[in-house]
Amino acid sequence: PTVFNSSKLEFSRYTNCGDGVYEHVFGMHNMATDPNVGPPSDTLDYLNTLWWGVRTSTFRDIVRSNSSSPYLAKVDALPDWASVGLLSVSETAGYSVFAEHVRLESPNYPLPCGSSTGDGSKVSCSDPMSVPLVLEIIAGPPSDPDPCTLEESPAKKRKGKNLTHPHTPIEESPASSMDLPTFRCRLNTTANINGGLESETPQYLTLVNTNTKAILSLHPLRGVTAWSREESGVNFFIFSPAENTTTVANINEKFPAGTILRVEYEPLYQLPCGDGTGNVVDCSSPSSLGQPVISIIGDCEKSADYTNLYGKIVARCRILPTVPVNSGDPYMPLTFVSNNTNAQI
Repeated sequence: PTVFNSSKLEFSRYTNCGDGVYEHVFGMHNMATDPNVGPPSDTLDYLNTLWWGVRTSTFRDIVRSNSSSPYLAKVDALPDWASVGLLSVSETAGYSVFAEHVRLESPNYPLPCGSSTGDGSKVSCSDPMSVPLVLEIIAGPPSDPDPCTLEESPAKKRKGKNLTHPHTPIEESPASSMDLPTFRCRLNTTANINGGLESETPQYLTLVNTNTKAILSLHPLRGVTAWSREESGVNFFIFSPAENTTTVANINEKFPAGTILRVEYEPLYQLPCGDGTGNVVDCSSPSSLGQPVISIIGDCEKSADYTNLYGKIVARCRILPTVPVNSGDPYMPLTFVSNNTNAQI
């Protein structure tokens, strides 16, 4: 055996931070004396420093910290080893992040404006009499201080008697008719807008806490029931999340009292066009046969080969004959919505 007396002490710590996040902290301590004085001595420079790698087919995005800025810089596209060079640790904030998909800010969704009459109607924001909408969440009364609550569905309301207006039919929103969990959050005084955003065309909206950057994706078809419905002098923002498992506790944790919400949107994903041979061509090209139509027939099945390749379950579904497109976009997070049941995945 080779006798080697190392003057370097290494340590590593792994922490499960929850929500799919793992932290790996490592450090080194050089216990050597000054090399100019004599042995034992060791210079930590290149090959004798700690290093590790990740599977880029899974962790496709890398963001780097900066010692002079609180913001992370995304490394895109990922360069090869030879072109990277060395980055001094002192130039970073001491950490880097490897992720499946880094969410970047999306375009802001233009909030509607209400009428200065307070009748609940929408008007053009260019109208000098319009009132802008501000989604600032406030706490409830001392008896019920949580800013957001679960909206009771009209189906449940019908089980009891409406003592205030016993002969008035209860208005049912498409969201409640689909049995989606719907929530209402109290708003600071703002424009009265009874209408929402309920469309047969998917609208991918995301609520963003402008302070903490916490986000919540809304249902693509029944996202907003009412932007700012006034009830008994209080304005309520009524909405349905994309995930059916979202609870009122989740909502209040993400958006506590004092939160000002920003609404972002994701443009609809445009399917590629094919030329009939499986190749992708520009949709304006004379050789284009248009976009494929994804009409599923039969049951879908697990694709073992692609599941092993990407490290996560990949399904394959048979579809009706359409324009063939052999390539895909495996690293793009997409949502598929059924035009029959509105189910999504």
